[in-house]
Amino acid sequence: MARWFSIRPSITFRGRKFNGLRGWSGKPLHPPLTDFPVTCYLPVGVFDFISDLLGAGNPKAREFFISGTHVIIAGAIVSVGTALTGYWDWLKSAPKHTQAWRTANCHMALMLTVTAIVIVDIIVRVRAWNSDQAELGVAILSVLAAALVSLGATYGGSLVYDYGFNVETSGDHPVWHKSEKDVFPGQHSRVTRPSPGRTKQAGLDLLVESFDDLVETFSLFHFGGVEKSSLFFTTSCGTQLALSLILGGFIHDLVAVARKW
Repeated sequence: MARWFSIRPSITFRGRKFNGLRGWSGKPLHPPLTDFPVTCYLPVGVFDFISDLLGAGNPKAREFFISGTHVIIAGAIVSVGTALTGYWDWLKSAPKHTQAWRTANCHMALMLTVTAIVIVDIIVRVRAWNSDQAELGVAILSVLAAALVSLGATYGGSLVYDYGFNVETSGDHPVWHKSEKDVFPGQHSRVTRPSPGRTKQAGLDLLVESFDDLVETFSLFHFGGVEKSSLFFTTSCGTQLALSLILGGFIHDLVAVARKW
C-alpha cells in the first residue's frame, strides 16, 4: 500500500502552523474558497446570455434567469470569505514592491471589481425578479463579471504556479526523493541531507568517470576501432568532432566540481 499511495500526510493537521485567517501551513484557506466565485460567476454569464437570446416568449428564458440568480447569490456569499482570506494573504505574505506583490495587486483589483459588478447585478436581478428573461443590462453585467473573474483567476494562478506564493516548499524536499516512507508536516526540516563531504566525493567520482570515458574514446579513435565499425565516424572530421564533444563534457564536469569546492 505504502509503495503506491501516500494517504495520511495530506489530511493531517498535526504539525501544521495555524496562521489565522490565512489557514494552516500547507493548507491555506484562500485558494479553495476561490473555486466557488469562479465556478458560480462563469455559468451565470452563460445562463443570462442564453436567457436573453431565447427571449421573453420562451419559458426556458425565465428558468435560466432564475437559475443564474440563485447561483450568483451563492457565489457572492462565499466570496465574502474569499475576499477576507485573500486580503490577509496579501497583507501578511506579499513583500511590498516585488513582482509578486504587484501581481497580487492586479489580482485583488480585478476581484474587487468583479465583486462590485456582482453586487449591482444581484440588486438589478432582485428588483426584476418577476421578469420573463434576463434583461440585456443584466446579461452584460453577468458576462463582464465572468470575463473579469477569469482574468483575475489567471493572475492568482500565476502567483501560485509561477511564483510559489504561499507554497510551503519550493525546491528540494524529501517528498521528491525515492522512498516508501511518508514525510508528515513539520518533519521535512529533520530529514538528513547529504553532508558536504559526500557531495564532494560524488563530484570526484563523476569527474573520474568522465575522464575514463575520454581516455577510452580517444584510444578507440587512435587505433581506428570506431572508424572501422561505425557509420557515424568514417572521416577524420567526424573523429575530431566526437573527441571535441567528449572533451567539452569533461571540462564541464571539471568546472562543476571546482564550483562545489
